[in-house]
Amino acid sequence: MESLLEMRNAERFAMENPRPPTIGGPPVNTVCRQLAHDLANELGAICSMAQLLEETAEDNTPVRDDARGLREAARHAVELCQQLQSELGGARAAAIPFGVSDVNGVVNRALPVLRSVVAKQVRLVVDLAHDLPLVMANESQLREVILELVKNANHAATAHQRDGGGAITLRTGVLRRKGHEEDGAGLPGAEFDGDAVYFEVCDSGCGMTAETRQNLFDVGFTTKADGRGLGMPSVLRIIRGHSGTVTVQSNAATGTRIRCSLPCYRSSAAPSG
Repeated sequence: MESLLEMRNAERFAMENPRPPTIGGPPVNTVCRQLAHDLANELGAICSMAQLLEETAEDNTPVRDDARGLREAARHAVELCQQLQSELGGARAAAIPFGVSDVNGVVNRALPVLRSVVAKQVRLVVDLAHDLPLVMANESQLREVILELVKNANHAATAHQRDGGGAITLRTGVLRRKGHEEDGAGLPGAEFDGDAVYFEVCDSGCGMTAETRQNLFDVGFTTKADGRGLGMPSVLRIIRGHSGTVTVQSNAATGTRIRCSLPCYRSSAAPSG
């Protein structure tokens, strides 16, 4: 009995007098860089095995298509790990590379993964413009943005289905204008001196509340039970890093449309990586 009483007193004391957390060993950044490095190695092995499966599978079969999708997803994850290592710093950190990119190509290569995150009862409509101009971009980051927008749209479409099922539209196009465009939630956008390429994701949900619109890009803000509030701030950071803008239109009647616009490629004006 005395032993049990001592244990309870010790538990009560620990709850009333919590110790500040301490971290021993290497700095957190060093540990995270090492974890990202090790994870990239494991993902590289998965990528190689998926490529082998793709090469040995018969043409035009689900196995071959799934293997291709797995390989692309693993390759993208490796690039994210490398970006994480770079952003955490260190002697080998390097700027994120940019290159001349075709947004339609980025979308097409991401489609197997995009389809895998969309619920069965939700229709994914892909509407790609013809003869789309090129942009200066990091394709891995654009893919990350597109995946985040589609996942959010799927959440909205499944939560508020209409006529037995929701719908998501992924569209690309060209904005032919000169002027200023504003980000969603009243954030200032970029000046485009000429045409811009855009990709947008539209959903059939019930739209955003005023609070959601206002806080959409705030770190930590989320409307999902299991959310962390990191996705949309990352979207905004990436698109701004491409000298682009993010615009949001949302209402209860038509759902939500989020559009990311990037300046068309000109050799004299490329975004810094």
